[in-house]
This record gives sequence, structure tokens and C-alpha cells, in this order.
Amino acid sequence: MSYKGDLLKGGIDQESGEILGYKILPVSVIVNIGDDTASEANLFVAPYAVQVTNIYYTPNVVGSHGSAVTATVVKATAAVAPVKTTTPMHAASAIDLKGTVHTVQTITLTSTTADLKLVAGERIGYDTTGTTTAAEGTFTIIMKAI
Repeated sequence: MSYKGDLLKGGIDQESGEILGYKILPVSVIVNIGDDTASEANLFVAPYAVQVTNIYYTPNVVGSHGSAVTATVVKATAAVAPVKTTTPMHAASAIDLKGTVHTVQTITLTSTTADLKLVAGERIGYDTTGTTTAAEGTFTIIMKAI
């Protein structure tokens, strides 16, 4: 085995490509939700087994509609749409898409560990409620390889 990386932080077996140790994978996606005609969309496809450790949302532009606008980050499998009733990774509708601009929201994750684990090919998506007109923000999802 040929190893490249830091033994304390993880690394990659140069022969097999296997990820070794604890590796953090930040995924940050800017989403212009107001232009999204569907109420649910995909953010990430797992290339290998991962576990979500943190979710953050930062509004960049507050939506212009008068109603409350929220989102739920979910795990989606196979060809199932990422809806908040399937496998939410936190309390449903906990993300305020009309929160204070440029203020990071730290989302409290579910205590159901299985809902935070993905195998290769499973997806992370979001489901919105309310009228998302002009809302734009950044989802940041931190994961570790498992």
C-alpha cells in the first residue's frame, strides 16, 4: 500500500484510491431558490459513503414575497424526489430562507444517525415551503467519509 496524506487527518491509498481515516468534505452550494420552479431540488450526489456532520444556510437575498419561506435538507435515495416527509436531516422547515442577509444559520441535525448517512449514489436535496420569489442563499453541508 502506498499512502499519501496525514495519518491523523486521513489520506488516500495511492494504489486502490480508498479514502483512509477521517476526512471532512465541505460542500457549499449557492442556490437562487426564487428561480426554482420546483419546490424540491438536488444539491449533492455522494461519490462514496459519507455522513453529514453540520448544515448551515446563509441568505444572500431575502425573498420578496410576504409569506414565510422555509426549507428542509433531506436525504434522497433512488429516483425519489427530495421531499421533507421522506428523510429530513433536521426538523422540517427549520431553515428560514428569509432570514437576515449574510447571517449564518446553524441547523440542528436529527438525532437519527441513519438519516445522516449516505451510500454512494444517494443524494442530498432540499424541499421548500412558501413562495420563494427572489430568495437566494448558500447551503453549506459538512460531511465525513465513513
